[in-house]
Amino acid sequence: MNLQALAVCRALVIEDDPDSCEALRQLLRRWGCEVECATSAGEALVRLDEWRPTCVLLDLMLPDAAGGVVLRKIRANHLPIRVAVITAAGETSPVLKSARSYAPDAVFHKPLNYGEIRKWLEEVSHGGFGEGGPSGGGALYPFTAPS
Repeated sequence: MNLQALAVCRALVIEDDPDSCEALRQLLRRWGCEVECATSAGEALVRLDEWRPTCVLLDLMLPDAAGGVVLRKIRANHLPIRVAVITAAGETSPVLKSARSYAPDAVFHKPLNYGEIRKWLEEVSHGGFGEGGPSGGGALYPFTAPS
């Protein structure tokens, strides 16, 4: 695999499990991404505003809110960010159904297939879009996280 392909990737991993977050951080860095982590929806909204990632790997089950809240903010503000949902929830889960209504670019089920994530990141780093397509044009940064 061409590790340089992901050099333009700035990934925000939003995952409340510290071990999972660190594993993804190390893997994405090995692939050439710049990576930051957030462990809650509130922290994620702040990092989105301050760090401006190109893509997000978003766990749906966060301690302070469903991950769909973060995805909804990204879409509502027309941010140029590709979002992959990470979930252990089944396809019929209300949490996943709700998140799908905000058009994630990809959905990865746990246990994660790192090859699929790598392929998605390659598409993202080359300007491609997943199942949700572009989030729309319009206003870019910044948006302010709720107090």
